[in-house]
Amino acid sequence: MLKMNIPNNLDRQSSDALEAYNVFRQGKNLFFILLLLGLLIIQTCFWVVDQGLIDSVMPNGENTNMTYMRAPENSGRAVFIKAAEVKATEVKAADDVVPEYEVSPSSRARLISGFIEGSLSAWNFMVIFVSVLYCLSLLMGVKISLAGGLGGLADLTRAFFLSLVFMVMVIPWWQGLLELDTNLVIFNYEQLIEAYRNKGSQIDLIFYYGRFTGFWFLGLLFLVVAQSKGHRASRSIILRLSKNIEPPAPADAGLVDM
Repeated sequence: MLKMNIPNNLDRQSSDALEAYNVFRQGKNLFFILLLLGLLIIQTCFWVVDQGLIDSVMPNGENTNMTYMRAPENSGRAVFIKAAEVKATEVKAADDVVPEYEVSPSSRARLISGFIEGSLSAWNFMVIFVSVLYCLSLLMGVKISLAGGLGGLADLTRAFFLSLVFMVMVIPWWQGLLELDTNLVIFNYEQLIEAYRNKGSQIDLIFYYGRFTGFWFLGLLFLVVAQSKGHRASRSIILRLSKNIEPPAPADAGLVDM
């Protein structure tokens, strides 16, 4: 992170403005780290589910994900199949499919499922809350720079606008306004499981990965560019103040040789 040192020979107003700006700049950097960590954890949860690591503990609905033991003819071993691979009538009628031998979920899958559900709940709340703080910290930076004449307003306003777009993508404001039970960047456990179970055709896969990966990447891009613009604004402020500081006049500057 950029370290901002306050020059000793600044005027009082600029020095106070720079100190206040530095406080919100440090807060903004902390919020960015938390948001980046939260987004990475949320996306990791998606890929864990997408790789089928918790299929055995997934809600079954109409027995679509139940696992049964099949004992093939002339075979000395048993193999496992999913009920989704066999029609419901076959599951009831076939002699080689025995529902009594339904395989119980492994403790590892239960642990992963519980961790994903808890992580999504906690980090979704954190990302929504911190995204508001991140946007407000940039807004305060714009106001302080404008009032104190620090400069860097072009990059600061761009960073604020991008953070505002990111916040709108994160906060589920349309759930109450438009009555839509969906988010863009973040998602809860139930939404992820339902979408994972319902993916089938190529069109469904496009919407599936676009929903859980495409929008996530777009939100991450807005966040990273906003942070980059804020960093550039801080460098502009330091450069501008260093150029505008005049060296102190010597003590005998007012004396005239006779």
